[in-house]
Amino acid sequence: MIPDLVFVRNERWPEVVSNNKFTAGLDLVIEILSPGKENRERDLLVKRQLYAKYGISEYWIVDSENRLVEVYKLNVNRLQSIATFRTVKRSPPNCCPGFG
Repeated sequence: MIPDLVFVRNERWPEVVSNNKFTAGLDLVIEILSPGKENRERDLLVKRQLYAKYGISEYWIVDSENRLVEVYKLNVNRLQSIATFRTVKRSPPNCCPGFG
C-alpha cells in the first residue's frame, strides 16, 4: 500500500529513509478517502492497523465527502483517534510543531 501523502521531519530523514525507501516509522501519513465502501474500510481499518504496526506516529484520514478530517496518534502499538475536525482550521500536526 502506498499512502497519499507522507511527512518526515528533516532531522529524522537519515533514520527513516535508506536507498530511496522508507525503512522506519514516518511522522505523518495522510490518506484521502476514495468513494466506495471497500475503500473506506481499507483506509479506516486495514491501513490504520498496518500503519500502527510500522510505527507511523500520526495518521490523518481526509473524508471530502463528509467534509472532515480524522486524526489518529500512535499509542504503544495502536493508532487511536484523538480528534475529528469538521471545519477547516490551520493546526499543525502533533508530530510537527511549526508546520503549517
